[in-house]
Amino acid sequence: MISNKKLYWILQTLGWTAYTAVQIVAGIFSGALITAENRINERGVLFLVAEAILFFVITHYVRSFIKARNWLNFDLKKLMLKVTITSLALGLLLYLVRIPVLYFLSSFRLNVVFDPAQIIALVFIYSLIFFFWLLIYFAYHYFYRYNESLKYENLSKEIELSHLKSQINPHFFFNALNSIRALVDEDPEKSKNAINYLSGMLRHSLSQDKTSFTKVKEELKTVKAYLNLEVIRFEERLKVSYDLAPEANEILIPPMMVQTIVENGIKHGISQLIQGGIIEIQTALVNNFLVISVRNNGQIHQPLEQLVHRGGIGIKNTIKRLEILYGQKASFEIYNQDASHVVSVIKIPVEK
Repeated sequence: MISNKKLYWILQTLGWTAYTAVQIVAGIFSGALITAENRINERGVLFLVAEAILFFVITHYVRSFIKARNWLNFDLKKLMLKVTITSLALGLLLYLVRIPVLYFLSSFRLNVVFDPAQIIALVFIYSLIFFFWLLIYFAYHYFYRYNESLKYENLSKEIELSHLKSQINPHFFFNALNSIRALVDEDPEKSKNAINYLSGMLRHSLSQDKTSFTKVKEELKTVKAYLNLEVIRFEERLKVSYDLAPEANEILIPPMMVQTIVENGIKHGISQLIQGGIIEIQTALVNNFLVISVRNNGQIHQPLEQLVHRGGIGIKNTIKRLEILYGQKASFEIYNQDASHVVSVIKIPVEK
């Protein structure tokens, strides 16, 4: 990637070279650089080249002055005042510095050089050129800073997302291991099957840790493995139902998102009921949104804000990850559908 310093020299050189070329071409077509013998005025061309060199040198030192005085940190009002005053001062400076160049090229005419109208006109034109140069300089740096701040913000979000994922996985596997431990003494054969399910889930989870998104169908593989493991533990107390839209399979979602909600439904819903219950998972595409619903037996007795404040990792992390990745476009809600069922709904925009 090209460095800022190298880019500055490239743009500075190309910019003033282009300025010189435009001046010369315009002078030729307007006749200002054509002599009485219908030839190009070489001294006039040399003067325009010298003038561009003066612009180059002055703007370079102005850049150093700006950096030394830290103008980039000024507020807009103060900066514009300084840019305006500086442009006028530089316009006058260039007018004075060009006088020796005119003398050296034998183009010095006292009555023209010190004519008030000539001075005002050229100082104004030179000031405008310096003013636009300064505007371009500051616009580039503000854009660069804004771009860097976005990169920093994205990096911060990636770090936060990684932290959230690192909270979810140990939490999930701790619960899974507890389920297997309960089976070891009761039914060794079932515990072996449970370990197979867990190893598959672990393998899938490790691959997901390397990505920020995973396909719905891949996420559901983990969910199904987890539910198979829980069916072994709960036996007839847990029923599972799926209503999955095929067109949603390839859509990308944050990994462990559905898994976290399903686990929350079992932990806080079905496991609390003597008779157990059912977990129903549904995916659908509605108006360019992916809607994932998890319905389970149970009841919540607090609004969502209080559930989050209570400190549960699952719901809190789900909301935070959606906020980081999608802003206000995505949503999560959990509510009592009736006297015996709770529904959790994740709504994610589908990017085309």
